[in-house]
Amino acid sequence: MKRTTRFSLLAASLLFAACHSAPEKPDRPEHASSTMLLGGLSSYARTVREDDDATLLAEKARLEALPASPARDLRLAMLLDQQRSALYDPERATQLLDDTAQASGADPAERAFADMLLALNGDAPRSCSESGFTQDLVERLATEEQRRADLTARLESTRQDLEAERSQRAKLEKQLEALKSIETQIKNRENDAGR
Repeated sequence: MKRTTRFSLLAASLLFAACHSAPEKPDRPEHASSTMLLGGLSSYARTVREDDDATLLAEKARLEALPASPARDLRLAMLLDQQRSALYDPERATQLLDDTAQASGADPAERAFADMLLALNGDAPRSCSESGFTQDLVERLATEEQRRADLTARLESTRQDLEAERSQRAKLEKQLEALKSIETQIKNRENDAGR
């Protein structure tokens, strides 16, 4: 199932669950409305999916500077679960989602969202090696190493060719100097003979 389809199902399920959840007890702190919270989480998920690594790194630093909370952990988990990002850390993302899903102080919508992400990601690779990301990097590194070795060999061959040409040039210059010397000697003999 595509991520966008799973995400749509997740959002619809959470909206449905939020509408039918039990009312909060008066002794609990006020929570944001579930609809607003889910809308914000959906928007955040789209944003981190579209951001480049530099932006994600800045956002990760901002989130990690905040005190630990279910809301922060949920956003950090979504950020760390971007498979094509250099920040991809599925183990930590899963742990953060699990912590949020089990946090007693979390908003019910946050817990449901985290639980749904865990359920949707159950079939997804949960480590870099499972996703093939590491293998892809190893293959790219091997390709670059081979390319580097080929370029080094070509450079060495070119260097040897250049050295051979320099040697040949020096030899030809010596022969030219010898010919000039012979020509000068011949001219001197002709001049001496002509006197």
